[in-house]
Amino acid sequence: MNEQRVLDAVTTLVDSSFDTADRDDLASLTALNASVKAYCAYIDVRIARRANALKNTGESAGGFATVLDGNGSARDAKAAEERDRACTTVPGFEDALADGAVSAEHVDVLARLTKGLTDDERLEVEAASEQLLADAQGSAWNFERRLKLLIADIKSRTRPHDDVEEAERHKAASSVKRWTDTV
Repeated sequence: MNEQRVLDAVTTLVDSSFDTADRDDLASLTALNASVKAYCAYIDVRIARRANALKNTGESAGGFATVLDGNGSARDAKAAEERDRACTTVPGFEDALADGAVSAEHVDVLARLTKGLTDDERLEVEAASEQLLADAQGSAWNFERRLKLLIADIKSRTRPHDDVEEAERHKAASSVKRWTDTV
């Protein structure tokens, strides 16, 4: 979303009379609000990226959490950092977030589901970026379902014995005790 569209959206939202809006007006205002929220999430991603760059060069003691300066939580900072990682992993999501084409929730799903992937698996997710952007045009719930299927397919090819090893770890970690109570 270009800056003028954001300004126009905010102006429309500020100047609107919600108490007299009809159903179509509310739908329009909701869409504008979603676009503005997505743009704000995009700004958080950019701030987190820059704050962490300053931290890595030693110009700042902390990352995004210190930039919040009491106006946010550590959870907000962590979410922005994870969104930055997700936008870096899958090209196009950062621009889609700025344009309001995807929500912060879509990017949160992407961040959560790609967190434990290997570099090779992330490359496969990156290669599917066009399909992921198309899938993200729907609800975040549908996007999550489709992304889980994609990641399961990728893992089945890159980690063929992972399920067996996980079952063996669970079996080794669990124990069943038997006893008989005497009365």
